[in-house]
Amino acid sequence: MSGPFETIDVERLRSGHGVKWGSLPPDTIGAWVADMDFGVPPAVRESLLEVTDRADFGYPYWPGEDPVVAAFEERMAARHGWRPRPGRARVFTDLLQILQVMIEYATAPGDGVAIHVPAYPPFLASIARAGRRIVPLPMTSDATGWHPPQRAT
Repeated sequence: MSGPFETIDVERLRSGHGVKWGSLPPDTIGAWVADMDFGVPPAVRESLLEVTDRADFGYPYWPGEDPVVAAFEERMAARHGWRPRPGRARVFTDLLQILQVMIEYATAPGDGVAIHVPAYPPFLASIARAGRRIVPLPMTSDATGWHPPQRAT
């Protein structure tokens, strides 16, 4: 079997400047949030090289709407047969921002927010700081990965 996990070049990762691999003992494998160990897709690499060649590092400006919105809408339509109402899609650059906006929009102080646990600690802290109750949905693990608990039948 071949896939992205089988093609990780640990020596390349350890030879870089990243704290994740440079700070670990040689017999340890790091597992962080937001791992960037899988290389860069060719289309992203090409775009980065074009931007670098132009020395175009300013904030982007798109007259009209951010093209990410149209790409998102097309993907939802193609994959799920659903499209958001015009003007409803928003671009966020941080997952915690999205969580905080959704908590404020969809819940009131004291409401419960269900979340699978274990979870990224800042997600749990955001829920608690917003004055909502964390309703844990415990996950279990076995040799095949993490799973929601089985219902009693």
